[in-house]
Amino acid sequence: MLYFSVFPDEYQDFPAILKPSEVAEFLCIHKNTVYKLIRRGNLPAFRVGKSWRIQRNDLFHLLERSESE
Repeated sequence: MLYFSVFPDEYQDFPAILKPSEVAEFLCIHKNTVYKLIRRGNLPAFRVGKSWRIQRNDLFHLLERSESE
């Protein structure tokens, strides 16, 4: 369930690549929840060494999908 709307145009200054902790802070959820979303395939992510990274556009697509449900 999504409690707020996100308009990508408002977030052009947002970094193009985000760490899971940054996604968690933005969504006001725990970092482990971000990792669950990645594991389940709900949030596309890629690895840089041992760390996960999320593209800004993938985050916004996740929010758009959850908004339409």
